[in-house]
Amino acid sequence: MKINIDRIPINKENLSFIITICLVLNWIPQLILGDETKLANITTILAIGFIFIIFYDSASKYYYQAKIFFILILISLAFLSGMLGGIILNNIPFRFLISFLPNIIIIFYYSQSMEISTKRLIVIALIIGSCITCLAVVLAGMGFLPLVYESSYMGDGLKLERKWGGVPSSLLGSYVALMISSINGVIKLKKLINKIVYYTFILFLILYAFQITSQRSLALIILGSLFLMPIINLYFFKDTKYFKTKLKNLLLMFLIFLFLVFVILYFQLFNNLFTLKYRFMAMKEDPVYYGGAQRLEMWKILIDNLITKPSLFAPGDSILFSEVDAGPHFILGEAYYYGGLLSLFGILIIIITSFNMFIRNIKLKYQFQEMYDYNWFIISSLFSILVYLTVMPGFFSRIPFILIGLSLSSLKSNNKI
Repeated sequence: MKINIDRIPINKENLSFIITICLVLNWIPQLILGDETKLANITTILAIGFIFIIFYDSASKYYYQAKIFFILILISLAFLSGMLGGIILNNIPFRFLISFLPNIIIIFYYSQSMEISTKRLIVIALIIGSCITCLAVVLAGMGFLPLVYESSYMGDGLKLERKWGGVPSSLLGSYVALMISSINGVIKLKKLINKIVYYTFILFLILYAFQITSQRSLALIILGSLFLMPIINLYFFKDTKYFKTKLKNLLLMFLIFLFLVFVILYFQLFNNLFTLKYRFMAMKEDPVYYGGAQRLEMWKILIDNLITKPSLFAPGDSILFSEVDAGPHFILGEAYYYGGLLSLFGILIIIITSFNMFIRNIKLKYQFQEMYDYNWFIISSLFSILVYLTVMPGFFSRIPFILIGLSLSSLKSNNKI
C-alpha cells in the first residue's frame, strides 16, 4: 500500500517501522540534549504525527473487528474520563493526561488489521530498538556515552556504584524482555554459527547491563523470559516437527548463558558485582530504603483504598507519598492513582482481552507458522513485561501498549499471509 504526501509516495509498511523505532528510542533526545531539553518528546511527537498521516490516508482501508473496536472505544473513554475527572478535582496535573494520551493512539494504531509483512517490520523495529537501548546502557557504563543517571553510596566499607545510559532503570526491563523473546524463533537463523553469535550478543548485553545498573527487578525479566517462556513455547510445539529445533535452540541458549555468567563474574570489577549482591541482600536487611517492603506496602495501600474508599476518578498519589514517600511503582497502582477506578478497569480489560484472544487463536500455529512465531514473540514479551510491571512503573511508557495493540491485531482473521 502507498500513501501520498505532497505527491511523494511513501510505503506504509516502512512508515510503520519508522513509527515503532521513534517510540522505542524515545530516550535519545534526552541523552543527546540533556535532561532539561524541551525536545525530550520529539520522537514521540514524530511517531504520533506519522500515525495520524496513516489514519487520514487509509481510514477506509484499515478496519477493526467489531468486538475489538468496541473494547478500544470503551477503554479509551474510561482512561480519558478517569484522568479528566482527577484533573477537574485537582488531584493530578494536566501533564499526566498529556503524557498518557499517546498510549491510547498507540493501541488504536497497532490493533488494526495488518499484513504479516508489516508485522515483520514492526517486530524487527522492536528488536533493533531494544538492542540499541541495551547497548547504550553498556557503553555508558564503560564510559563511552554520557550517563543519564549515576549513584554511589557506601556499603560494608566499599563504594557501591550504579550507572544508566539511555533509559531510566525503571524502563529497562521492557527492552530486555523484547531482546530475550527475539531468541525464541522470531529471528530465523539456520546456521549454528549465526545462532551462537546472535545469542551471545543478546545475552552479553543483557547480563552486562544487569550487572552495571544493579537493577534487581531485571532478574524477573531474565528468569521469566529466558527460561519460563521458552519452556511454555516448547509445550505448544511438543507435537510438531518444530519441537526438536526449538529444544536445541533452548539448550544452546542455556549453555551460552552459563558461559557468559562465568566470564562476566570472572573478569568484571568486583565493585559492581558487590553492588548487585549488596542490593539483593538489602531487600531483607534494609527493606524500606531499598524498596523491598515499599512495593509490598504499595500493594496493601492500593487494596485498602479500593475496599474502603474507592474513587471513580484519579485520587492522586498523595496518600502513597504520605505512607511510603514514593509514587506508585506498579502499573495497576499507576492506573488507579492517576486514573481512578475507570482507568484501572480499562487497563485490566485490555490486558485480559489481549491474552484471551491469543489463547483462543493458538490453534493457528499449525496453519501459519511464521505468523505464530511473531504472535508468540509479542505475547511472551508482553507477559514478561507485565510481570516486571508488578514492581516497576510503566503506565506512561510506550512498549507495553505497543505490544497490547499488536496482540489484538495479530489475532484477527483478516490478516493476509
